Amino acid sequence: SLSTPLVTGAMATLLGQRPGLDPRHLRSLLINTATPIADADGKRLPVMKQGAGRLHLDAALASPVAVYPTSLHLGSSGGDFTIEKGVRLTNLSPVDTACNVIAEPRNGLAPVLEPERVSLAAGAADWFLLKWSGTAWAPGQYDGHLRVQCDGAEYPLSIPYWHGVTNGNPAAIKIATSIPTGKVGETLNYAAQFRLTDAAGLPVDSAKPMVTVKSGAGTVVGVTSQGSVFPGIYAVHVRPAAGATTLRSKGSSRWWTCATPSRSRRRSIQRRFRLSEPMS
Repeated sequence: SLSTPLVTGAMATLLGQRPGLDPRHLRSLLINTATPIADADGKRLPVMKQGAGRLHLDAALASPVAVYPTSLHLGSSGGDFTIEKGVRLTNLSPVDTACNVIAEPRNGLAPVLEPERVSLAAGAADWFLLKWSGTAWAPGQYDGHLRVQCDGAEYPLSIPYWHGVTNGNPAAIKIATSIPTGKVGETLNYAAQFRLTDAAGLPVDSAKPMVTVKSGAGTVVGVTSQGSVFPGIYAVHVRPAAGATTLRSKGSSRWWTCATPSRSRRRSIQRRFRLSEPMS
């Protein structure tokens, strides 16, 4: 990933410019000074898609305060929940400061933060508490960022938070791997592997999907769960036939076509993935 050398270089720069800091503080300076990312309409992307945001090295070099923990994974529930989580701010500068903390939810009601202003003596640390509760919330992902603006600081700190509400029902399917070729009439094991997730984006292992032939002469040999190693992953084993065979996972949002190209005499199949109707 291109992000690896970029983050490594940023950390090397930070170490060179701010030597002697605790590794936890260095980690926070890179993560919590990142800029949250919005889409073309100005709406923030889900935390599970963007992480902390876009790397902002200037802010990391200048920030007088570090955060622990750097992000708040607040678990999952069935829709009724009560959460309390402490966040520690550490003043890395030689002068006293104070910071305002504000919750910026992407969706759902905002958590309560107590206190909303934290005073920090030079070199000292103190805590604020996140309190969040809900009753009968609909399945989905509820997330956002806690913004920390310290007196005199040019850039704010941002702490991503996330809570998932799940009912255990599949809501999305994503192709993980597929085999591009195989012989007609011979079993093609692990022809495709896909992950089932619920409305909270969590893997679903409890319901084995049914994959059937939509059209064509090929057959489905079986579907096996890989959940003991890869949560939410299922493998499809097929036996291709001449011509096109379309397979569909029952209730899924994606289907794939296995076809022997008519322009070629090679007894192989090709697979392509397309979107179909939403999951029901």
